[in-house]
Amino acid sequence: MAHLPRLLLMLMLARVDGKSPVEYLRENESKKNLIRSFTRKRIAAPPADLATFMSEWSQVLDAYVEN
Repeated sequence: MAHLPRLLLMLMLARVDGKSPVEYLRENESKKNLIRSFTRKRIAAPPADLATFMSEWSQVLDAYVEN
């Protein structure tokens, strides 16, 4: 299970910039950039566990919503 956070990061990035991007993000560059920024910063050194991953992602989303 230690590999799960890194896998999730790669899957998130693939759904933004891969061959089959999610439709609801196609027209929203700010959300795509949010995901790109979050994932690219963490892929090389991913969170240690799923709980940490979820906590970090939640904080990023909260900050995005507040702006």
